[in-house]
Parts: sequence; structure tokens; C-alpha cells
Amino acid sequence: MMYYRNFLSHLAEVGVDLISDTPLVVAYQQSYKAAKIGGRSFEISCGFQSLPSKMKWACLARGYNYDIKGCQLEILRHELRSINVSDRNLRLLDSKVICKVLGVEETVVKQFRYASVFNSGYVSVSFKSATVRLLTKEFGRSKAKRMILRWREHLVPLKDDLARLLDAYEASARKNRYGRCVTNAVGQTFNCTYKRVATGKRWRRDVMRRKLLAHMLQGLESLAVYQFVSDHPSLICALEHDGFISYSLIDESWHHPYLKIVLKNQAL
Repeated sequence: MMYYRNFLSHLAEVGVDLISDTPLVVAYQQSYKAAKIGGRSFEISCGFQSLPSKMKWACLARGYNYDIKGCQLEILRHELRSINVSDRNLRLLDSKVICKVLGVEETVVKQFRYASVFNSGYVSVSFKSATVRLLTKEFGRSKAKRMILRWREHLVPLKDDLARLLDAYEASARKNRYGRCVTNAVGQTFNCTYKRVATGKRWRRDVMRRKLLAHMLQGLESLAVYQFVSDHPSLICALEHDGFISYSLIDESWHHPYLKIVLKNQAL
């Protein structure tokens, strides 16, 4: 009920246009802000984007939801090739490989793939890790730890490749009055030497590099979305973190050198 209450309160606050009385259909103007790391779009306040998935697509009266297909892996493949590093170790993140190595169902594969990429190939055995908690709940603490250690060993070659990519990103940093900053594809900067004013403490190097990788990969993903929206302003009605909602089918309109889109949901 809380999601409904927050969403309805948000609509009352921003105002709506009545489209239809029966069934009741309204439209409202969304406002977005860009994440400080990566540049993804987040709707301000408790709007449509913040609704749970099932509720979101049940509410949608018109439109088609497209996501970028396998965007992290495809962007990573492109970035590795750009620094003359082979992409062959990305096969370690194939769904079938993950299922075989860990003995898990394909339903949890996305969690492993996402965590592996954005942790720069590092695999934590800490219970603070969402992946560890997921496995512990499913298989128990002892077996979960064995699986995680096996996965850590499995990812060593990819971890080395990601380290080379991060070295290249750091080498591109420029100094300004705030420190050494790296700029991603949408023009947002990431301060590699950031420290908290209150404590004077800097990020640990491993934490900084994981955030830097997310910043650069999500920047390329965001650029693909923003460029398409800019080129088709009357076609897009809402933004998602890694995609958008269009008024009509757009498969033939999407042109990108290495990223593809997939239709995930549509108005019922």
C-alpha cells in the first residue's frame, strides 16, 4: 500500500492531465536527475520509475518498455577491445558457464554476473555481500562459502583484464582543483582522489576502482539512451535506468554500433 500512497501523493503534487474517465487514465510530466556516478536517470520523488515492476507495468496505459540487452557485457567487450585486450575471458560470465561452475539455476545468474562486473572481478565471502546472502539462504553457509571460493578462483583471468582496463581509465585522469578526475561518456567527472571533508578520509583504492568502473560503463550505457531520446524526442514518454518507454514499437529506429535493445514490457 505504501507504494500506491506515495505514487498517488506524487501525482497530486505535480498535477495530471485527464486522458480518459473510463477507464481512468491520466498523464503527468516526469522530472529526472542524473546519478552522480555513471549518469543514469532517476525520477525525482516517488514517480512511476520507483514503482515495483509488476505494479509499474499494470499501471502503464500506453507504451513499450525497452531495455538495452546485456549492456554491461557488451560495453565491457567494447572497452576491452579499445585497449587491445582480448574479450575471450568474458565467456566466464556466460549463463551456462555460471550454472555449470556454481551449480545454480539460471534465475540467479544475473546477480552473479552483475556483481562480478561491478566488483571488478573481486568476489567477497562477507555476509554483507548480497550474493553471499542469496547463496546462504539457498544452500546454507558452509556450501555457500565453498561456491563463492570456487567462483573467486574462476574469475581470476577476468579480474586481471578488468585491472588493465581500470589502469587505462586512471591514466586518462586530469588534475583540477578537486583532485584527479576521470570523465565518462556523458561528461560526468569522477574524482579518484575524493576524500570526505568531515573525516579527511579517502576511499580505499579497491572501493574507488569499483566505483570508477561503474561510472565509466554506466556512462556509455546512459549515452546510448540519451542520444536516442535526443534524436527521437516525440517518441519517448519515460526513462528507465537502462532503457526507456516509447509510444510505439521502435525496433527499426534503434541504431547503435554494438548495443541492442529488447522489448521487456508493454501496456496491457
